[in-house]
Amino acid sequence: MYRRIVLATAALIFPVAAVAVEAAHWQGSYSNVCMHPESGDLLGHALSFIPYAGGTAVLLQRFEGEALAPQLLILREQDGIITASAAEGMPPVIRLTREHTRLRIRYLDGQQDSPEGSLRPIAAPLWTGARFPDCR
Repeated sequence: MYRRIVLATAALIFPVAAVAVEAAHWQGSYSNVCMHPESGDLLGHALSFIPYAGGTAVLLQRFEGEALAPQLLILREQDGIITASAAEGMPPVIRLTREHTRLRIRYLDGQQDSPEGSLRPIAAPLWTGARFPDCR
């Protein structure tokens, strides 16, 4: 009886630990959002990784003149490729690629990829009131 309890507990703990290691690898906030100096339009993408009990979620927001509705996506890895989808079992929406300390977003449904190049790490998510740099 005791052995079954230990095995059941281990089965619950070890998958969570494996997910936590993955979540620790994908953390922080990234952005390439900028403000057009003449029109004041916001352009680019911002994302933040959010660890949760089932793995890691990605809060993604696009800016095309103004902020579009944010998307909450679930991060997955398959065959070394990192993708994010709207829900478990749904087809992926984006693929994320690491470029040293930066990230690049590739949309898998034909939308425009991150237009201003790769996303750089930022100290705080943009939705906390950070100021946007001017577009070059």
